[in-house]
Amino acid sequence: MKIYIDILIITNICMTLIFILCLARLTHSKLKDTNIVISSVIGGASSVLALVRPENSIEGLFLWIIKLISIALIVYISLRPDSIEQHIKYVFLYVIANTVFGGICLFLWNSGSAKVIFINTMTVYFDIPLIKLILATIITYLFITIYEYLQRKTFDPNKKYRLILKIEKLEYVLPAVADTGNSLTDVFTGKPVVVICCDELYYHFQLDRDEIALRTGFHSIPFSTINGKGLINVTNNAYVEIIDNEKNKKSVDCAVGITLNNSKASRAVFSPSLIL
Repeated sequence: MKIYIDILIITNICMTLIFILCLARLTHSKLKDTNIVISSVIGGASSVLALVRPENSIEGLFLWIIKLISIALIVYISLRPDSIEQHIKYVFLYVIANTVFGGICLFLWNSGSAKVIFINTMTVYFDIPLIKLILATIITYLFITIYEYLQRKTFDPNKKYRLILKIEKLEYVLPAVADTGNSLTDVFTGKPVVVICCDELYYHFQLDRDEIALRTGFHSIPFSTINGKGLINVTNNAYVEIIDNEKNKKSVDCAVGITLNNSKASRAVFSPSLIL
């Protein structure tokens, strides 16, 4: 088999990018463009390991260890996990997504008339039709969705949470409720929405006046949670960090919706999938 190293590297830069985006979607982690580029380049560079032919099992094991180290580095740079346990979890999910995608590509290649496919040390080099690559991506996404659903089923409802909200120059610390019924998603970005029930924030941003809300980066979407239903003003220009009663914390990639709480104590309502 003739392998072109430039195609090998470019292909695996693209694959690394896809896996990072899938993992960020699965873990609701914030990504920075610079970190994504660096991680993708590392993934492409590590693909040259596929060209090394081990002479024995020891050398083969050594190549796999190097590949796993490169994956751990990719995950750390792109997702910035908050703990060793979280890092190990993210690496495991990355490896699983990589394995599933590679297996799907191999299956689709066997079922058609593609010319070339080569998989070694979680590195893919292939020439298969675009429609089959799209199908492989769709199947991988379905796998992620199923995993997320199973996560929700194992959620522990007894934990208490606090939420740190930073928006413009304001910073709020609010009690938070994990609501499995909150599947609210921003229709413009596809991000899950954390609902902030706070009269002070609502009137600070003058969200009762649509023309002002639009100028300050808010837009309205329909919603329904344990707090009520109707229209809610949503923004993507906020930082959110969730802390549980064991002081585990996680910054999450989400939109923020602000609604009235009718003079009751302020609180936040979020989907448990954001922290699982």
